[in-house]
Amino acid sequence: MTTKTTVAVIIPCFNQGAYVRAAVASVRQQDWPHVECVVVDDGSTDPRTVRILDELGREGIRLVRQENRGLPAARNAGVHSTETPLFVCLDADDRIAPTFISRLLPSLLDNPRVGYCYCWTRFFGARTGRWRCPEYDPKRLLLQNLSPATALVRRAAFDQVGGYRETMIHGYEDWDLWLAFLAAGYAGACVPETLFLYRKQLPGRSMLHRTLRRHSQLVGELVDHHRSLFATQLGAPGERDEEILPLLSVEAELNLIETFGPWRFMQRVSSLPPLNRFWGARQRRDDASRAERLARIKRSPAYQLIVAVKSTPFYALYAHRAHGPSWRHGGLPAPDSVAARSKN
Repeated sequence: MTTKTTVAVIIPCFNQGAYVRAAVASVRQQDWPHVECVVVDDGSTDPRTVRILDELGREGIRLVRQENRGLPAARNAGVHSTETPLFVCLDADDRIAPTFISRLLPSLLDNPRVGYCYCWTRFFGARTGRWRCPEYDPKRLLLQNLSPATALVRRAAFDQVGGYRETMIHGYEDWDLWLAFLAAGYAGACVPETLFLYRKQLPGRSMLHRTLRRHSQLVGELVDHHRSLFATQLGAPGERDEEILPLLSVEAELNLIETFGPWRFMQRVSSLPPLNRFWGARQRRDDASRAERLARIKRSPAYQLIVAVKSTPFYALYAHRAHGPSWRHGGLPAPDSVAARSKN
């Protein structure tokens, strides 16, 4: 690949005529000169959407039509309609900043083992804000999806793993793809710039909200799809549920606690004398097992204080207003719960 590398942007669309033109416009505004745009009509039934897609086709946008088969199949169809070495999947109600491709491209051009590159996300629509996606970490990827689905992807890696798993119509198909990349020897990369614009829908209307309600089921499917990867990364003695799931539960809850902002703050405060003796919250990096470390954290006064605050109606009101109904899927869990955080 060279500086003349062409990048395809795939936009699946099902009855999203109200938004798709803005998504296409964000592709046309890219400062990278070699970009092609493909819109996949996933069996739209809304007459307005069909009319707008017809207009886009007449305006030179490549239009692929198929019966309604779901988001993963629509993305696959769009990718397979191109021959570009790199592509981006952009949902029809989202947008990318003009420098999205040019800023993410070097990570893939410079390292052939990078399978995808992502960036930070800005929310707009029903809720505003920013998601500072974490740096790529292979073990943490088992515990949470580190990025949005909209990333710059290497086609060779995509073809090697067979693309998006089309049975995952309820969500996490992008997380499943990133895990498949990891199993195939590819890494991810993060550009810490806010270049992706994600539309937040009203509570209960977004696919993400419906996905979070199926979180446990979908994580179980991820384990089924990538048993060898989970067993290896977690150090499990075998690939059976009883060997993988307890280790995954411990790591998921530790990840959830140790990446929670108030917990990190309490850790910093607890290091100041004489508070360090009273709180007992700062954990030693000793030879204790991960399960013992988790138990020690949950016995600490700092943890118990945060849990008590989170259980109050005042916190629930604040969190709901700040993050919407999905706030319960993130942050510090209640005692004895097990969760793996995904994107809010």
